[in-house]
Amino acid sequence: MPLHYPFKQENVSLPFEFDNWLSQSGNIRHRQFIVVRGEEQWGLNAVALMLDKLGTTENESLWVNVPKASNSVNDTEFRHFLGQEWPSVIYNAHRQLRASALFALSGVVSRHGIMVLLTPNEKEWPVIKDLEIDKRVSYGWEQQAYHGNFKRWLNHCIRQNPNVAILTPEQFIPPASHLTPNITEFANLTYLSEQNHAIEQIQALTLRTHHNLVLTADRGRGKSSALGIAAANLLQQGKSVVVTAPRRETLQQFFKFADALSHRDPTQQLFYAIDRLLAERPSVDVLMIDEAASFPAELLQKVVRLYPNIVFSTTIHGYEGSGRGFQTRFLPFLDKLDKTTEIIHLEQPIRWYKHDPLEAFWFDAMLMKCENTRSINFSTSDWNAKDISVKKWQSDELLCNADIFQQLFTLLVTAHYQTTPDDIVKLLESAELSTYTLQAGDLVLGVALVINEGGSCLTELADAIIQGTRRPSGHLTPQSLTSMFLEPEWTTYRYLRITRIAVHPDTRRSGLASHLINYIRSDAIQLGYQFLSTSFGATNELVNFWVNNAFFPIKIGQKIDASSGERSVLMLNNLNDDARALLPELQSRFRQDFLFQAPRVFKDMCPYLVSSLSTFINAGFELTETERNKLSLIAASKGPVYAYTPLLDKLRNHVISSDKSPASLDMALLTAITLLGWDDNKIADYFGYPGKKMVSGEVKTVIKRLLNH
Repeated sequence: MPLHYPFKQENVSLPFEFDNWLSQSGNIRHRQFIVVRGEEQWGLNAVALMLDKLGTTENESLWVNVPKASNSVNDTEFRHFLGQEWPSVIYNAHRQLRASALFALSGVVSRHGIMVLLTPNEKEWPVIKDLEIDKRVSYGWEQQAYHGNFKRWLNHCIRQNPNVAILTPEQFIPPASHLTPNITEFANLTYLSEQNHAIEQIQALTLRTHHNLVLTADRGRGKSSALGIAAANLLQQGKSVVVTAPRRETLQQFFKFADALSHRDPTQQLFYAIDRLLAERPSVDVLMIDEAASFPAELLQKVVRLYPNIVFSTTIHGYEGSGRGFQTRFLPFLDKLDKTTEIIHLEQPIRWYKHDPLEAFWFDAMLMKCENTRSINFSTSDWNAKDISVKKWQSDELLCNADIFQQLFTLLVTAHYQTTPDDIVKLLESAELSTYTLQAGDLVLGVALVINEGGSCLTELADAIIQGTRRPSGHLTPQSLTSMFLEPEWTTYRYLRITRIAVHPDTRRSGLASHLINYIRSDAIQLGYQFLSTSFGATNELVNFWVNNAFFPIKIGQKIDASSGERSVLMLNNLNDDARALLPELQSRFRQDFLFQAPRVFKDMCPYLVSSLSTFINAGFELTETERNKLSLIAASKGPVYAYTPLLDKLRNHVISSDKSPASLDMALLTAITLLGWDDNKIADYFGYPGKKMVSGEVKTVIKRLLNH
């Protein structure tokens, strides 16, 4: 008996080709991707009939953007369903579309299941404005012509992939082949061998000291299940386990096995948010970090210093961030530690069959095939600037140059842990965004994303921004400056903000990134902009990079950013005489804020970073002969040094004022004592000194070294 669907208004018939394909495909088949094109109500009616024929009920389906259906979810809520399994996922893209939701929800379709994408017909779909698009562009740019370039990109990918089925009122185009999977591995359970090995190695961590295990996989490979099974076994052995992840709801598979197999006390705390983990530092035998690539490398480094045995589990192609960035930025850090690091990669899918066409389609469409990065031989000695060109791309041009698009997105995925499929939409849809590539012929060596900010579009909102009653989307730099100085003029200046910059892994530290910034600076000057800006999670390395490219800090975030684990820093570069005339005012405000906040709000910041930033607040002065003599006496004494903090701060300022280049450790140590106000216990813990006496001894050695430098 046909099932009743609340949204179904009339009966429809499906082309006979669909019934024919369905009967030939059988019950054992790869997961399928079906695009249903046509009027929205017809599409919903067709899907209802399709599910009847497949033997799937409405309650067994996850409906996205179909309010009247059971199990309906808006695509903004997709994260709540991660880790679940559904026989079918129906995504209605008639009104709105979210790239990360598409990519993520394709991973909840179970073995033998289907994913259906409902769209208008191919020609009409791109020109129908997405209801969510205005939320994704900066204020003042909403009325720019809407081209539907992301939909055009998906149309292109659908046309090019022979394994996508297409259903219209007129016809059904089946996949090119029946795509019957090889089920031998499932029949004899050999598909579980990789997962079993991973479980054994996780459990073995308790027999070792200072050992890290890195577990990598694409989705559907059973890594979260492996963590849960291993955790259950360890708990049964009386071992202590803690797990952390970007969101607790992503650990559904972990807890499914951990709870079922361990019979643990429900009050036992297993999950810690990472900020709580760092604050409370619970003692555990094994720490498990799921979706580790979603955390910035700097945050993971803090965790590594605290725990001896850690499992880092990460998805290589993620909806929230890229495991490639994790591999290129964080794994080298692990290699430098006095710890053994073992890497296990799970290749065999568990939740679906090998060579799954649904997974393959979304990997291609979302440009997540990062292994396509070409290896090149590159050195600064043979770099001829004449062979390097910079090109500025608009979204329409990227759409027509798929190879360039793939290369530049691959660089972003590799370099930035936060790069997600939603960035594809920004690249293709945001009128205020420009993309610069650094190329050697058709080979992309570097990429930068630059966004327009400020100007006349904010003039009428200046007073509201000052009063805190309006926070228009985008325009980070002018809004920050207007709020700082409480002056509306800051909204009227024109800014270009560099939001992302990345270079090919084989060309890092060769000067190419700086070359790209210089080109963008020249372009901004020609276009009449007053400021170039950038904002990022502040680390010592990144701040020094931007300082070396003539940027200076103007604001440090009061709160630690949830995504980067660091305080954000906003940096500026003045582009013309009018902007340069404002430099003293900007520097004075930064100095006032920084000196006040350092021992209060910023007291937990990295002293190396604070030392680098402090070069912008020094007034400049020389030590007197009397002060030098007193410092020499302190260095020769056997007493503590904390009573002489003001004099140590004068030494720090003196060194900054000079042209000397002291060791970074020396300046970081002085900064921790003077600007940050750390006691010797905290200094000993951070710098790895065995005790208080060692701290005083090191400080005295630094004094001697800097006086004689």
